[in-house]
Amino acid sequence: RGIPVIPVGSSSNFLVDQYGDNMFGAYSLRKLSSTYTGSSIQVQIGSAGATFDAGFDSNNYLDTASIAAWNTGNDQLYLENWYDQSGNVNNMDSNQTTRRLQVTDVNGNFFTASNGDIRLYMNEVSKGNQYINNVASSFPASGSVSLFGIYYNDRSSFANYEIVLARGTDTTLLPIVLRSKLNTGIIENLPKNVSQNAMVSTTTLNTSSINSISFIANQNPGITSLFSNTALAVTSSTFTIPEINLFAFPNLSGTALDSEPMEWIIYNTDKTSDRVAIETNQNDFYNFS
Repeated sequence: RGIPVIPVGSSSNFLVDQYGDNMFGAYSLRKLSSTYTGSSIQVQIGSAGATFDAGFDSNNYLDTASIAAWNTGNDQLYLENWYDQSGNVNNMDSNQTTRRLQVTDVNGNFFTASNGDIRLYMNEVSKGNQYINNVASSFPASGSVSLFGIYYNDRSSFANYEIVLARGTDTTLLPIVLRSKLNTGIIENLPKNVSQNAMVSTTTLNTSSINSISFIANQNPGITSLFSNTALAVTSSTFTIPEINLFAFPNLSGTALDSEPMEWIIYNTDKTSDRVAIETNQNDFYNFS
């Protein structure tokens, strides 16, 4: 997984320890909090088989050895729950049995990224997503939200990836979609059946390596920005934040190719002041460029 700048096991390396203020949820295949005693993910054999809560190994990374030892039949494993390490117990659930992110292939082999880290695989036929619902009280309209994500894709050409969907209780009105689009749009407000680019940039996302996404939407003072691989991709002073009642990683609709998530951090406040430090923490661990 590369060599972290701060040695594994040091409390200074735990992102939640350092930047946990106003955090809504923290989801990762690495350990993010020195005080967290729960599991990283829950895996399931097939769509309705036995489940297993997988924790972390001595390197504070997903304990793949325990998963493999439990999976005696070398079955295909799916992601059932992605546990919140922030202390808020805002766990991410799978949406439905037919739309699941895969943890292993049909022979029980884990999917890995170019740096050797485990990735959650999105099957292009059945799609897949994890989501958290009923969060409107934490994300009212015209409020603030900050997202910091690590995701992977291995496409050799630029493709249309829906990375995050955020929508309100009225599913027909103005959700936010962060996407790597075929042309130029990377943030969209999407009324029902109508695609409208709300923020447009000529910056495209690297489709053959690990990617980081930082999205800070803030109506006070009103600046919304998207960063790709730590570089500013697009910013706006007129973007209107709708109520958010659901986050889906990747997109719940599955109308395009979806990204393969490795880590997501969610705040219900503007984290501009900590953006570079949070990105640095992720970069030190995942060793992306």
